[in-house]
Amino acid sequence: MRNILLILFILLPFRFLFGQVSTSKDTTYTFKVVSPKLTINVFPAKDELYIGLKNHIRIRVSKGFNLSKVTLDGGTVTGKDSNYVASVKEGIHAILSIYVTGSDGAEKLGLTKTYKISQLPEPIIYIDGVKNDSAIIKTIIIAVGKLSAVIPKIERQLPILSFSMIYPNTDSLKMDTLISTNNNLTKEMKEAISKMKEGRLLYFDDIKCLMPDGSKYIAKPLQIYLIEGPPVYKLRF
Repeated sequence: MRNILLILFILLPFRFLFGQVSTSKDTTYTFKVVSPKLTINVFPAKDELYIGLKNHIRIRVSKGFNLSKVTLDGGTVTGKDSNYVASVKEGIHAILSIYVTGSDGAEKLGLTKTYKISQLPEPIIYIDGVKNDSAIIKTIIIAVGKLSAVIPKIERQLPILSFSMIYPNTDSLKMDTLISTNNNLTKEMKEAISKMKEGRLLYFDDIKCLMPDGSKYIAKPLQIYLIEGPPVYKLRF
């Protein structure tokens, strides 16, 4: 009996100690999960689509979202990833709709953008960087002699397929016509210009350009006045 009491006396403090540890309360922590913010950027920022042109569009969505679908009401849009091409044939406005998916996999409309539908501006013709109704140094046009066609606003350069040069023939005293099958002045054109005097008029007509949609376009005529300048040596016609 004495031994039993002694054992109880020894074990009692340990039981009391472990009872305190086992009954301690757990701490609960609460975390607030913030959903990512959706941001969609469309490049270029302009709100105009051109008829007969492949209008390139780049779309960027913020982290945490995926681009799932792009549609164009009033035209067509093709592409993948972030690069798309919008095409329009007629109308006044077109609406671009961009759909995304989030972490939950649900698709939703992220952004709509309204575009104005416009015709392409008429190409502007230059010769050696000089525009219509301007003057050019004769030696420059002989040395270089290149026509160029540029669509304003989008600064798109077009291939020139052919053109005619109408000039006063100093021998016959009549107006003659020479033809080039590209954008360069021919050897005969440069020889004719070399004989012309200052102040004479050069007239370029029937300028055929290749438009972005593959069609051929005849640009407005270009007239240029010749002025004298420093000589250019070693010319090759």
